[in-house]
Amino acid sequence: MKQTNYHLFDFLDFDVDLKREEVLWKACRPTDIQEKDGDIYITIPFQKQVKANDMQADNTVSRESSTLIIRQYTHKIMRLFVSFNDEVISDDSEILQFSPDIKKYR
Repeated sequence: MKQTNYHLFDFLDFDVDLKREEVLWKACRPTDIQEKDGDIYITIPFQKQVKANDMQADNTVSRESSTLIIRQYTHKIMRLFVSFNDEVISDDSEILQFSPDIKKYR
């Protein structure tokens, strides 16, 4: 990889010639924050960016929102969930294995 000193190519590993089907979605300012059953729900809209060397909003595409959920388990453990397309978030995950000592903090 040849360094370009531009984050889109160097950090995100986008194609320098912009020929691949890669799309960058930029997070915008949160539109809603709520507390539900001890969890914090933050609604974050994302704006598609024009496929170019400089980031610029593609205003022909509507923003799409996702939900960031912050959950505390103990005074030292916090978990972040991101929900796309209204996915159901739960602690039942094939990836995570909780110790019996870990409980949702309330």
